[in-house]
Amino acid sequence: MTMIVCKIDLRVGGTWRYVLHDSGNDTEHAFSGECGEIVPQQPLIATEYYEPVPNSDYLNMLTLAEKDGKTTLHIAMQGLVKYLVALWAISKRVLMP
Repeated sequence: MTMIVCKIDLRVGGTWRYVLHDSGNDTEHAFSGECGEIVPQQPLIATEYYEPVPNSDYLNMLTLAEKDGKTTLHIAMQGLVKYLVALWAISKRVLMP
């Protein structure tokens, strides 16, 4: 996948959006959200929403850690069950109209 859109307003209340393009099947996956808590040395708190699926919002806690010149991103998600239920409901409507 290739990231074709990446917009970030990194401040409390700022919004972000990125779009991934899958050249294997020519599809796009768009995600967006809003920044919540931004505190040095603490996880970044932000909402995330998978745009094609209504009610798919959940909360991310992002932590960046550097070791030996490499940065690792760790994301803990809350509310993912709501997202999975919404995705399942969409798939049922598409696969079994």
